[in-house]
Amino acid sequence: MRKSLISVALTAHMAFALGLTPADPASAKVSAAQDSANNALLVKLQQKYWGWLFGSATNPLLRERYCGEEVDGVLFLNAAAQPNFEATCTVTPETRIVGLPGGTIEWESSGATDEELLAHLAVDSAVVRDGAGTLDGRSLDREEIGFANASAYTIRIADGSFIKTVDPGAVGLSKIRVASSGWIVRLAPLTPGPHALVLSDTIDGTPFVATFHINVTRRPHDH
Repeated sequence: MRKSLISVALTAHMAFALGLTPADPASAKVSAAQDSANNALLVKLQQKYWGWLFGSATNPLLRERYCGEEVDGVLFLNAAAQPNFEATCTVTPETRIVGLPGGTIEWESSGATDEELLAHLAVDSAVVRDGAGTLDGRSLDREEIGFANASAYTIRIADGSFIKTVDPGAVGLSKIRVASSGWIVRLAPLTPGPHALVLSDTIDGTPFVATFHINVTRRPHDH
C-alpha cells in the first residue's frame, strides 16, 4: 500500500463535528441540512485539492519553499512534508484560499478494492492529531476550517506528479483510485497588506508547522 501523511492541521475539527445545539426541532433540521451541505463542499474541495497535490504535474510537495498555485481562481496552498515549512505568497484582493491543514491519502498502483483502501486509511489517519491554525494570530473558526472523510475516489495523475515520482508502479497510469481524509481550510479574500497563516498538527507525535506569509497586493486605485 502506497500512502503519504501530509501535515499542517487544525483543531477546528472538534468544533465542526460538535456544531451548535439547536433551540428546537425545526432549527435542528436546518442545522443538519447546513452541516450536510458544508460537508459535501469540504469533500469536493478535498478531492480536488488532493488531486492537485499528488496528481498534478506541478508536484508542489517536491518544490522547496513553494507556496502554492492558483487553480480555477482559487489559491491552493502547498502542504508541509517536513516538520517546519515556510513559504511566501503574493495574491490579489479577490483571491480565495484553500489549504490542507493535515490529512492522509492512500493509493495502490497494483490495484486495491475501495474497502482495502478505506481500511488502511482508518489505521493511518489515527496518527494525525492535534490540529491547530491561526490567521494573523486569530484562531480559525468553523466557517474557515472543517474535517471531512472523502472516502474513495479517482484522481488523474500527470507525468511528473508526486505519485508517479515516488511509485514506479504508477508510471504507466493516467488515473488512480485513492482514499483520503483530512482538514480543509477555506479563506475568503483577505484585506490588502501582509497576513500570516500558521497551520500545525502532529504526526505520530511529531509536531509539523507550516507558516505562510501572504501578501495581498492593493489595486492600482487603492491608497
